[in-house]
Order: sequence, then C-alpha cells, then structure tokens
Amino acid sequence: MRTLRWLIRHRPVTVTFVLVLSWVVATAWSGLAGQRKLTDDEIPGGAGRIHIAVELDFEPEAFHVIRLQGAGRLIEVKGETAYMMDVPVDVAREIASEYWVRDVRRWEGR
Repeated sequence: MRTLRWLIRHRPVTVTFVLVLSWVVATAWSGLAGQRKLTDDEIPGGAGRIHIAVELDFEPEAFHVIRLQGAGRLIEVKGETAYMMDVPVDVAREIASEYWVRDVRRWEGR
C-alpha cells in the first residue's frame, strides 16, 4: 500500500520510468529480431558490402522505398520484396531490425 501511494504521489517519476523501460524493451526486441532476420551465416566472412532481398508484409510505399534507397542501391521491387545491391553489412543489419521488415536474405544479384 505504501508503494502504491508513493507511485501516485510521484507520478512524473513513475511515468518516466515506465517510458524508459518501454524504450529499452522495444530497442532490445528490435535488435534481437534483426539478428534473427539476418544471421551471421548469411554474411560471408570479411564482406564489406552484400546484396540482399528485403521482404515486407506489404508492398513498399514511398517511405520504405526512400529508406531503402538511402541504404544501398535499390535495384527493383517485385510485390513485397525489394532487391538491393552493395549494402554495407552494418546497414543491412539496421534494415533487418526495422519492425516493418519480415525477412532479409542474401541475394546473388544480377
């Protein structure tokens, strides 16, 4: 009961704590999801840049296309998959951690 009273009395501290905790959990979840979508086995040793196919749960809209163009060479979009070349490995991992990306896999290119 004392804890509840303290939480009510110090509402700004409580809300700030909950928001920070939510942000930490969302960031950790995003990082883990990115590791699952683009594993170390899919990246050849010493690769600086890779070709990838980015699968979404929907057809990419302007926002997604612009975001992907900023990450590397966007070659084409077919349905829900965007094909990219020369993407730096760290940027490919960032793309994989986006919540709107279903999967990222290696692509041999053209």
